[in-house]
Amino acid sequence: MNPWDNLSGYFNTHKDATEINPGAADNILIAWPSVIKGIKTVQAEGKGLKALDYGCGGGSFAAELLKHEYEVVGCDSSSEMIAVAKKNLEEIPFYVCDFPDVKKLEEAPFDLITGIMVFQFIDDIEGCIRSLVEILKSGGVFAFAVFNPDYVRNNHGKGKLFDGFENPHVPAQGYMCVGEEIRIPVFMRTESEYDRFASSVGLGRVHADKPPFTEAFLQKYPSGTDTTEPEYLVMVYAKK
Repeated sequence: MNPWDNLSGYFNTHKDATEINPGAADNILIAWPSVIKGIKTVQAEGKGLKALDYGCGGGSFAAELLKHEYEVVGCDSSSEMIAVAKKNLEEIPFYVCDFPDVKKLEEAPFDLITGIMVFQFIDDIEGCIRSLVEILKSGGVFAFAVFNPDYVRNNHGKGKLFDGFENPHVPAQGYMCVGEEIRIPVFMRTESEYDRFASSVGLGRVHADKPPFTEAFLQKYPSGTDTTEPEYLVMVYAKK
């Protein structure tokens, strides 16, 4: 069973703001603005452009892209996540699909491909990026947010959000722990490693950021984690 199927409720943001889990709200309020800012350095507006939100989960960021006038498609490997997306966003086509099959999407190629908190859960990151870049148009934008390795380091240990890293000071492979039963493999990469992968498939960096937690966010959504370091690493590239 896909472990993400069990988290479709946890990451469902199609509800009142007071009911959104802090683990999902931080995506919206901290990561998203930086990702959009990076995209806009290349694409000032989305009108007339096609976007794929890869690993779309319940479809929230796909809906955000729709607000920016992109023609949006979403895909995810979790059928339960896609069910949530389809239920709440009938105007966007969503597919159960992983990276080996993205070339089969009838809407390809795309002007923009995004991945919000996806790539740190993929072991074969080079194969994944290569598959996605193949369906990205020349001059198109590839934008994503992943965990910041420093945040993982500060939140590693028994009973914390991350566990099982051989060297937590330089986290590479371990687990994200959601509750007591769900442990999802995490594969951490640095900014320079993503740059290397991107360069090998013809992507050039246009934006990088580690947006910090804000006091307003922490007051509204107490996370229970060490927030000294930013949670996210945001990277945006353009295809040469």
